[in-house]
Amino acid sequence: MEKNSSQSDRDWKDSEELVRAATKKMSDLAGSIDGWKSAGEKENVKIYTKFTDDSPIKMIRAETFGIPASKKRMAKFLGGITYLHVMDPMAMKDELKILETYHKGRFMVYAAYKMMWPIWSRDFVWYEYNTHTDDGRIIIAAFNATHPDAPPRDGFVRGFIRESGYIISEHPGDPGKCDVTTVLQVDPKGLIPTAIVNMVATDQALNLARARRYFEESGEDAQPTEDSADIEDEAFNQSPNEKTKKKKKKTRK
Repeated sequence: MEKNSSQSDRDWKDSEELVRAATKKMSDLAGSIDGWKSAGEKENVKIYTKFTDDSPIKMIRAETFGIPASKKRMAKFLGGITYLHVMDPMAMKDELKILETYHKGRFMVYAAYKMMWPIWSRDFVWYEYNTHTDDGRIIIAAFNATHPDAPPRDGFVRGFIRESGYIISEHPGDPGKCDVTTVLQVDPKGLIPTAIVNMVATDQALNLARARRYFEESGEDAQPTEDSADIEDEAFNQSPNEKTKKKKKKTRK
């Protein structure tokens, strides 16, 4: 059975341990280039690849620095569905949906992507978790899921997200800019040969280049909307003891 293949919307909603363990794994993968092979640099995006023991699909790590947007503005751009079709031109704008919102920073997404003929279009369902760390970084993590409002559809092949997420940090010395690292390992399923999937896998890294271009060329803010990502208030890496201490301090006030 594939990793996370059995995780439903209820599993992600009800298991805090599951969410945090999966998020930590994604964060650890993004946090170091150890074990990664350089695949060069395109459009100011450094790209790395690696293979994992549990999948023949190549995993991608990409990073870019000094995007002219604050980390919170960038989180509004990368999280949720509002700007997904801008960042990824294959995303079908009318087929992007927030299926369910659980609470701030946690929701279920459906997204469909138009492929070149004669390849069938792909669609995905994922649980999205938007949070932050004690040191100020923002994490946007997505995990493969199922949801009763998004069953398999005729004309689409249901893909599988093995790893997907972003780490956003303030650019050193300039709070008006940010640095972004992403990790991706997506299986499109269907009849596309694995060799072809791996050949074009690094193209996904250029989503970061399109994010940079959006802010450089448009000069627009990524303003909050009802479909944009909210960041969970509680720090992702806050220990249980720290939570208790903070609650006591608030009570004393």
